[in-house]
Amino acid sequence: MERTVGLFTGQESPPCCTACPCGAVQCIKGQVSKLTSVVRYYPAYNLGMSMKSLFPLLALLTACTTANADDPYLRKGISMDNAALNYVNRGVFFRLDGGYNGGGLARAAKDDKLGTAGSSCCFTITDLKKPVQVELRWSPINEPTVLDSNGRLVFGKELTPAVTKNVTVNLPHRLPRIIPNDYKNSEDVMCLVIKGLEDVELKYSKGYDCKDE
Repeated sequence: MERTVGLFTGQESPPCCTACPCGAVQCIKGQVSKLTSVVRYYPAYNLGMSMKSLFPLLALLTACTTANADDPYLRKGISMDNAALNYVNRGVFFRLDGGYNGGGLARAAKDDKLGTAGSSCCFTITDLKKPVQVELRWSPINEPTVLDSNGRLVFGKELTPAVTKNVTVNLPHRLPRIIPNDYKNSEDVMCLVIKGLEDVELKYSKGYDCKDE
């Protein structure tokens, strides 16, 4: 005779263990606790079917553990500041995920000096596998502005018109190394590295200048 004592059989599914986000681990712990009670009071040869019924639970627990093995706080999201490093000789306004994950204005690279964007708020990581949509609004390239003989500004002719590019980019393959109260070594800045009109990359950085990108 099979003694389940509250355990579900292999043909049934426990009501609270159908998905990891809604308390499956707690449910599994409860079911395992019940099985432990059974083991205490009944011989092992009577628990063959009950042990088999536990396998789906263990599989679910393994799946949940694997999904959360490397993301100790992804459920709440990891909030980071934004910064940018621009290799291109024209300024660009950028938005991440339509502005939901921030944006900013990166200055043009000039005289072998890369353009930067300072800091802005905020980029939130909730899923390392979710790609980021980057909108790049490139400013036009104009001839230099000069003063005429009367001291008035004369704006230069437009050489290259403004253009907008949209790029999909992946997050780094690991979580940032966030070190509480250690602003020198903590990777708490998401740096958008802009290498071309449609060539961008996201990297973690320890500072707003993105020097360690």
